[in-house]
Amino acid sequence: NASFEMWFRPDSLGTNQLLFETGGGTRGAGLRLNADGTVLFVSRGGNGGNNSVITSTDTADVNEFVQVVGVNDVINDEIRIYINGVENGSGVSPNRNWDGTDDAGLGIDQNALPGQLNPFSAFDGDIPLFRVFDTALTDEEVLSLFDAQFAPVPEPSTVALALAAIVGA
Repeated sequence: NASFEMWFRPDSLGTNQLLFETGGGTRGAGLRLNADGTVLFVSRGGNGGNNSVITSTDTADVNEFVQVVGVNDVINDEIRIYINGVENGSGVSPNRNWDGTDDAGLGIDQNALPGQLNPFSAFDGDIPLFRVFDTALTDEEVLSLFDAQFAPVPEPSTVALALAAIVGA
């Protein structure tokens, strides 16, 4: 199992842009921002070309931050894609061994990559957060990660008062 979370903000649309890739030409996983603003998630197992590809129905907008999460659930033979905390597509995935031995790339490829990610150009924008989890995140966990980015930050005076209470001042 694996889940990939990233936040990105595209500077432009109109071309396919690589967000993330790992593995190689026969085995791998990746995310691509499509020219129309949808996001493609691919998991390729290499077992005779077992490919699982899903595309989001929601789209990214230029200069707006977007959270995307790709989940590869090998226990339940499923892949899922989430946009801004909400499941946005799923599909059957028989890919037990989806990660090849090639390098990984963030915003650009590092060598060979799963064929469904082609054609592409390097990502044009910002990627302030990228995380890999060794579990298939649930709907609730993905929404929690999204919501956590908007949690209020306590005022410095509140933090000082809380610390004073702990210390016993």
